[in-house]
Amino acid sequence: MTRWAFLLLPVAGILAFDPSGGLDGFAPKTFALALMAFACVACSLEARRIAWSRVSFALWAFVLVRGVMLLRSPVPPHSLRAWMLLAALALAHHAACAAVPRGFLRSRAPLVLGGLGAALGLYALGQRITGTPQAYATFANSSFAGAGLAMLLPWALAARGRWRYALAGACLLGLLVTKSRGGALAAAAAVAVLVSYRVPRARWAILAGIPAAVVVLALLLGKSETVEVRLTWYRAALAMGLDHPALGLGADGFAREYPPVRQEREWELHQGRAVHSAHDDYLESFAEGGLLGLGAHLFLLAAAAWALRRQRAPLASLAAFAAASLVDLPLRDPSLLALALLPLAFAGRRSVRRGVLPTTLAALLAIGYSIPVALDHWRADRAVGQYLATRDRSHLDRALELEPRNPDALISRSRPGDLDVLLGMEPHHAGAHYNRAIRLPPEQALPALEEILLRHDPHHRLTRKRIGQLRDEEADRRAREIEPLIGTDPLKALSQLEAVVRDRPGSPGPYLILARLHRRSGNADAVDRWLREAEARGPSDEIAGERLSFEHEELGKGRANLPGIRRAAAMLSAEALRARIDARFAAARAIEEAEPPPEVKREELEEPAEYAKRLMEARVLWRAGLQKRTRADYVVARVLAEELTEREPSAPHMHLLARAVRGQGELDRAAQLEAVALFLETLEALAQGDEATARRRYERALRAYPGLADERTVKEALRLFIEGNDERRQRAEALGLLK
Repeated sequence: MTRWAFLLLPVAGILAFDPSGGLDGFAPKTFALALMAFACVACSLEARRIAWSRVSFALWAFVLVRGVMLLRSPVPPHSLRAWMLLAALALAHHAACAAVPRGFLRSRAPLVLGGLGAALGLYALGQRITGTPQAYATFANSSFAGAGLAMLLPWALAARGRWRYALAGACLLGLLVTKSRGGALAAAAAVAVLVSYRVPRARWAILAGIPAAVVVLALLLGKSETVEVRLTWYRAALAMGLDHPALGLGADGFAREYPPVRQEREWELHQGRAVHSAHDDYLESFAEGGLLGLGAHLFLLAAAAWALRRQRAPLASLAAFAAASLVDLPLRDPSLLALALLPLAFAGRRSVRRGVLPTTLAALLAIGYSIPVALDHWRADRAVGQYLATRDRSHLDRALELEPRNPDALISRSRPGDLDVLLGMEPHHAGAHYNRAIRLPPEQALPALEEILLRHDPHHRLTRKRIGQLRDEEADRRAREIEPLIGTDPLKALSQLEAVVRDRPGSPGPYLILARLHRRSGNADAVDRWLREAEARGPSDEIAGERLSFEHEELGKGRANLPGIRRAAAMLSAEALRARIDARFAAARAIEEAEPPPEVKREELEEPAEYAKRLMEARVLWRAGLQKRTRADYVVARVLAEELTEREPSAPHMHLLARAVRGQGELDRAAQLEAVALFLETLEALAQGDEATARRRYERALRAYPGLADERTVKEALRLFIEGNDERRQRAEALGLLK
């Protein structure tokens, strides 16, 4: 029974999953793996012995070095959990080796593990069929799923009986639907090891083809954005290891030290997300443990490969794990770590009766510690998720009560005491520094934020955005303080304002004040230049008003700048456009009312025709002078009305445009626009079922402009009016609109 417990509990541990999906670091999987370790320890107590294999020394050297790396850095919770799980699985490995006879292990393990791979492969296939974006089976993500299936593929091929190829096919099918390139590389390494045993003479050539395949794959994918991002991480990890070659940076050193050297290109490709790993276990071991950490890692793999050199399936599974470590981080995943330790049970071993009790106690302590830590972490993460969904801060308090060093909860709550804890735990956490800096007064916040870019993360977007805001606010404040000097000492105001804009603030305020200063001096080119600078930095009603006021003055002097007026119109809302159009019409009407038409007195004995001619000439001259004085108002009103009509085409807006055009003396064009406005009113009346009103409006429109039906605006409005509505089509046909 204990033999089957050893073989079945790994299946339960790897298949266990929580409803949310990914399993990396979640409590159910950790609990199942810890339960497997506990069962193995119980088996060893029943057998009353502990087994030490040929790779035991390398395994415990690796565990010890990882522990030293952990002690050399602030202790983040996930690193401690990963190390405790590694220690628990290492202890369980010794217990399992003692509890299960080697012959039984060799005969039954391939079938059980091959069946596990087939089950996971079919599960991944089901996820793909049901529309899951990435098939991940019971793993944390599709990359880990591909690596896990690649590690189980050799066991399926080594299973005895006629089901071997069916199991291998299901496992391979699951590997394909994960679309994991790392999993494909791991599977290629495993198959290469198996094939090398079939062709002994070409064994070393086949094994040498694995690194060649890696090089070819890198060349084929060299232009991929994912590969570009990974290569950036690899170079950074290598540089960190070379800077600290002896002992490295300590656990999580890469995550702490990477932000200050992060490149802008990588930030853009990775969308600014946090980087917690180099995605290469070897380079990460080198960066965080130096030559000692990398040496322990390679020594474990080499010792295991030498001990398993005569056993195909275990060695192929180990090769898949080693290949996956080149492009991913299987050491951080509980399932992959458990699958990696399974081949070590096949190494030659000897049983030792002494040490059963202390080893068992150590395993139980490690298991007992890992379970509540994982459960608390899982519950704390769930509480943070509830906070993000409800914004109820009691969930954050619950998360910090369960796990006092939960970074997400500390950053989200952002109380000064919490930030102190977080910064003590992760001193290079840019998010914590940012949350602390934004609570400081502006004069202190700016240097604090600049220090974040200098020391922690040069591409932290929130920090860069906030620095820009603070600098803009400071530039606006200084410009507003200088503005009163324009009336008393314009030269001093000019020099101070130019000093402000020399730093090129992103706020339009200083540029707008410079434009006002130059308007007083009459330098139209300088005004236009500074208004353009202000417009480029942020459109606003204030800038639009300044531009319209300036262009109105220029039009009065005979200098037209219609593009500038159009840019100002584009900044305004529809309500603001209507208000400014009405204001221009009111100004023009005031000018017209201030100067009534001239009165021409008829002379004695003057012929009526001569008097009429003289009266007409006087009226024409009066109208010409009046149009000259109202020209600026009507030009501005026309441009604004054109923008309004283009944005919201309607009959009232067309009437406004026609009025502005008529004020400029273009009577024919005004008549055409009035006709279009009447046509739109016709469609409105038809939509309401008032055919009599529609007929009257349409007849008036045709009298005003006989060529109305050929206008592009009219055709488009009619098409939209009748499209998909048979009742409207019939009304339009009855009125004769479709002729």
